[in-house]
Amino acid sequence: MGTQQDPLAAQSPERAASPEARGRVAVVAPTPSVLKLLIPDIEIPGVAFGKGGGGAELQATRIGQALAERGWDVTFIIKNWGQSEQQVSDRIRIINAHDGLGRGGGPWGMVSHVLPRYWSALRRAAADLYFHRGLSSFAGWSALFCRNHRRKLIISLASNMDVNRPGEGPVHEFKGFERRLAEYAKQHAALTVAQTRHQQELYEAQYKPPCIRIPNMVEIGPDPGPFAPEPLILWAGSMRPGKRPEMALEVAARLPEVRFALAGGPVRGGDAYFEGLCQQAARLPNVEMLGWVPQEHMREQYERAWGLLMTAPPDREGFPNVLLQAWERGRPTVSSFEPDQIMEEQGIGFRAQTVEEMTEALRLLCHDPAMAQRMGQAAREYAIAHHSPQAIAAAWDQALVALL
Repeated sequence: MGTQQDPLAAQSPERAASPEARGRVAVVAPTPSVLKLLIPDIEIPGVAFGKGGGGAELQATRIGQALAERGWDVTFIIKNWGQSEQQVSDRIRIINAHDGLGRGGGPWGMVSHVLPRYWSALRRAAADLYFHRGLSSFAGWSALFCRNHRRKLIISLASNMDVNRPGEGPVHEFKGFERRLAEYAKQHAALTVAQTRHQQELYEAQYKPPCIRIPNMVEIGPDPGPFAPEPLILWAGSMRPGKRPEMALEVAARLPEVRFALAGGPVRGGDAYFEGLCQQAARLPNVEMLGWVPQEHMREQYERAWGLLMTAPPDREGFPNVLLQAWERGRPTVSSFEPDQIMEEQGIGFRAQTVEEMTEALRLLCHDPAMAQRMGQAAREYAIAHHSPQAIAAAWDQALVALL
């Protein structure tokens, strides 16, 4: 798609693409965690950057950054948390959408306040392509915008809940018109991208728009070195019922000879649940509750561990970032969810769905350090070969260029 006589760019003169730009892509990423990833030293009074974001936001940010490095002009459209609109780098800028308030809230607040500001942000981005990680009603509004302005929408599936059929697995609890908007986005996306073969098969069984598979990326760091002398098992994620951290505490109670560290904190509205977990952990002398750990400090948490325990329900996940981060650090995984049977095929972990199975798998891992280190080395080799930013960025670049 050309850029010199672009009507949207004409309405947003500050968004004229660089002559050498490969194209323009807008990444819709509303949560404050994206701001922290883009601007690590940002501080906004009253905004908790550790909350309201997760793996989907991390992947969306990394994809946008990788595309910018390959010559794309990238605009991040972020909910207005009080930040200033700014040019983060030569190729990356931030513009604000709505602040989510609206007069009186409800449908009237959405129509009178949120949507006009969101639509304005889409227009000011003046992109060729609009990218959403995961389904939402806003993806539906973006689909309508793209159709009206002859732009193209990309949906990157964030979890199996984006494509599960009702009655065959957990689905998003969208209400009425929100559900119709989310379905509209899936039906009118120029391209849908799945994380796994399983997601791709679920999507292709229900929808006609093209779907390809691009794995998640993970940053590759230096060699992590040998394991610590004594075993420690890490659990990482948001402390909410959907991740089932209480299962990790039950496993820890059954393995008093093994230390456990849980990294994560409460989500909005989940303080009581988190407090209950902390009280349960306080009764276990082998458990350490780390609270929220910034992404830039997670590598050291993986390095001090012998392995990662992942407890989320298997029918909700897509491809958990914590698995990739553990593998990149050369740590095997015991997980309730195994995307595309990778752990079994590569010999890098164990699938375990009950507390009993998790306990036995971790006991085996912690009592055989040589095996744990062999599995960890294989895990790191797999992550480097299949999930490096270079390989994944090249796949995204190729897919997006084909849409122009």
